[in-house]
Amino acid sequence: MSDPRLWASVSGGTAWSDGDEFSITIDSKPECVAESAAAISALLSSWCAPDVAIDMETCLIEAANNVIEHAYKGEGHHSLTITIHRRLKDSIEILVIDDGSPIPAERLASVPALPEFDAFDLASLPEGGFGMALIWALADKVHYESADGRNVMTLVKRLASF
Repeated sequence: MSDPRLWASVSGGTAWSDGDEFSITIDSKPECVAESAAAISALLSSWCAPDVAIDMETCLIEAANNVIEHAYKGEGHHSLTITIHRRLKDSIEILVIDDGSPIPAERLASVPALPEFDAFDLASLPEGGFGMALIWALADKVHYESADGRNVMTLVKRLASF
């Protein structure tokens, strides 16, 4: 029996979708995250309002880039999986799954705040420190779990009527 899901080859990975779920496994390289973002953006735009799609795309790109930078220490020979579920048309759930170093418990102890900077002085913009704060600010729910060498960050956004 053939698999009813839609399979596609994406630069740096392979993706599939069955209508209410989409999954892509990519190499742990920033360019692979960027290249897969177009397919993810199109899917999210078909499932929800544009502002929600942009928020969730931002969350998953930040989470995936954090995996590459921190969990894999910039090494490009690993993979990460992004799975997106549409739940009864009332929420979007994104899972970012990796087997790198887990997020230290102290980083998860409290909701991160956006770094201070002068919005009128771009030179004062900090180089990093926005990723987790953006994720927490844009998603309605963030859950992180690490067990048996597998890390899963789950991001949920509730949907208004669409």
